[in-house]
Amino acid sequence: MGDSREGSLSRLVRACSPAPGESAEQLTAALRAADVPQPRVLELGFYAPQWAGFVESHLGWPGFESAVWWVHAHTKDDEWSLDRDLREAWTSAVAQRTPLDAADLVRGAADVSWFQRVLHELGEERFDAVLAAARYAASSGGHKRAQLFADALLGRVEEGALLERIRSKRHQDAVRALGLLPVSGPRDPAVLGRYEVLVGFVASDRTSGSQRRASESTAVEVALENLARSAGYRDPARLTWAVEAEAVRDVVDGQLTATHGDLTVTLSLEADGSPQLAVDRGGRALKAVPAAAAKVPAVAALKHRAAALRQQASRMRRSLEASCVVGEVFAPDEVAELLRHPVLAVALRTLVLVSAEGVAGLATDDPRVLRGPEGQDRPVDGSGLCIAHPVDLLAGGEWPQLQHALFTSGQRQPFRQLFRELYVLTATETGDGLLSRRYAGHQVERRRAGALLSARGWVADHEAGWARTFHAQRITAWCTLDGGWLSAAEVEDPALGEVHFVRTGTWDAVPVGEVPPRIFSEVMRDLDLVVSVAHSSGVDPETSESSVQVRRRLVEETAQALGLPNVETTEHHARVHGRLGTYSVQLGSGVVHRQPGGALLLVPVGAQHRGRVFLPFADDDPRTAEVVSKVVLLARDHRIQDPTVLEQLT
Repeated sequence: MGDSREGSLSRLVRACSPAPGESAEQLTAALRAADVPQPRVLELGFYAPQWAGFVESHLGWPGFESAVWWVHAHTKDDEWSLDRDLREAWTSAVAQRTPLDAADLVRGAADVSWFQRVLHELGEERFDAVLAAARYAASSGGHKRAQLFADALLGRVEEGALLERIRSKRHQDAVRALGLLPVSGPRDPAVLGRYEVLVGFVASDRTSGSQRRASESTAVEVALENLARSAGYRDPARLTWAVEAEAVRDVVDGQLTATHGDLTVTLSLEADGSPQLAVDRGGRALKAVPAAAAKVPAVAALKHRAAALRQQASRMRRSLEASCVVGEVFAPDEVAELLRHPVLAVALRTLVLVSAEGVAGLATDDPRVLRGPEGQDRPVDGSGLCIAHPVDLLAGGEWPQLQHALFTSGQRQPFRQLFRELYVLTATETGDGLLSRRYAGHQVERRRAGALLSARGWVADHEAGWARTFHAQRITAWCTLDGGWLSAAEVEDPALGEVHFVRTGTWDAVPVGEVPPRIFSEVMRDLDLVVSVAHSSGVDPETSESSVQVRRRLVEETAQALGLPNVETTEHHARVHGRLGTYSVQLGSGVVHRQPGGALLLVPVGAQHRGRVFLPFADDDPRTAEVVSKVVLLARDHRIQDPTVLEQLT
């Protein structure tokens, strides 16, 4: 901006925020005293969106603040030269209004539901006035993406015009906007037509370099997500599930094979739905495709197909877990459709579902019948089914029986469901009313804690700490930090402070007793993970009671499955009566003591061998695998041949 008067004043406007106690009425009085025209006031709301709430009150335009944040969220520019704390405050404000994360928004994803709410509140005429000032939301024309998206959602852009820009100029924002054109619903024929255009977009380019093709692939991926939201799918993955179900049937019905000389590459699906790429040369199995053969088009296509199937399976696991966390309800017809999906059905059949009246069990071919832990059929009323959360399992009273049934079946769930930790309110938290201090005072490593929380949907706020918004319930959880956060001048790592809940987009406190139990449990589970993994002290923190309970159940089920009557569990320990001695394994830390005697040094199971310890979920949990493996090893201490271990036992 230089050192001009305009630049200096602009920097001051952006650097200032409403002070505690200041009101919109004071801003109105100042604007009127200076005779500031309405267009300039609109521009102020965009240039310094922290003032947009006051501007909304001044204008008397309900929905203006939300519209400003929508435009900011959908600009192409994420390179404003802002102070970190201001950038984090803006990111936090956007995160409270959309389930899309910052990375997806920069890639060009659009929140259709948010747009419809803004348009309903503001009206089309006022929204046009808002868009006229949108250039102040970004630099170098970055606002044009938001304007294009808005025009597409309003139906002001013809599909033919977008297709022409896509085909002649390979315009990537036109690709993204194609998915935003209005449709009548999921079964609108236009959905399939646009899907086919998008899928064929990258394949149609045979001249661009790898970087250009990568950016176009990202544009298509985002466009498919936009199309899903526009078509009314509750989860963007559902579009892919619905449209690509037929696309994988060729792999389900039989193997796909590519040959090159004496090399044969075969793609098939395992029983759990995961892709398996087998490589054979002259009757001899190879571990991987040779580098020279990988460039052969037919072989490269199979490798790309296998990678796409793995990514699809990963997206499905994340989507199923997210549905479990928020308690998403699936209609019976939708469950029946998902159970016909050639890949998704495999994962869904391992998960426990629960009906509105509390009937729990595994899915059957009939979505109105669930199967109990003893194999009995249980009719449900047909009003809808959820993927059961530990909150539901505890209320149903059959949680241990369901755990036992899963363990003995040898099936592996796509995410940790039946052996998921559950966190409930304590008497102290109930007494405190508005907050929880369960993890207050735990010092954590900044970078590691930030990475863990970001991966679980938390957003950093420079002044307040970290926030995670549950959009369906309109609740935001805040975890404060003591001692600063992410500052280069800090000497010590920060400590976690109190946890409190507010209504999303406001500071209206929600008493912890009124927070839905699923949300409370998941928030505490995230923080428990941070305390366990990212603690900055030299001593491991005490493992939470929830994690200990899960490990105790896994040890009990493992001992029963392997026929180990010499293993018994207490509240926090597994006691093993071996032939060479009696041992105590601490379920939290995995530390082993001989009784009588001192500690035993047993090297934890290595990452490459962790798969040999059966855990009935796909999530990686090295500490639990370590505890279970030590119990099994000591229960069969007469078979131990490692001299370093035998030296301690004899």
